[in-house]
Amino acid sequence: MIALKRLVGQAKVQNLSCTFLDKKEIAKMVPNMKVSDLEGGVWIPEDGVVDPAKLCKTMAFLAAQKGVTIVEDCAVMRVTSASQRVKAVQTSDGTIDCEIFINCAGQVMCTPRSRADAAL
Repeated sequence: MIALKRLVGQAKVQNLSCTFLDKKEIAKMVPNMKVSDLEGGVWIPEDGVVDPAKLCKTMAFLAAQKGVTIVEDCAVMRVTSASQRVKAVQTSDGTIDCEIFINCAGQVMCTPRSRADAAL
């Protein structure tokens, strides 16, 4: 519990909305929750938990409805930028000019070579 209270203190220093709750406060907030085996908890109003796969599918669906083109299953060969902004992406399927580029490749696109190419 001490470590949890310390985390709440650290979060508050970083201006995060975070409150330590004792079991009575938890029971009041969530009446159907069993609290007899709890010592306390943390309430973070802006926090949440999602299923990442469902979130990605939903975001892709909503983006496509707005006219966004999502390109999958092709290799990124080079990212071209100017004035600190990505202007085009050369892929195994051809070059794509873009106003907005979202890197969803994870660490694959974070190699020193990729960063150097993007800085050109």
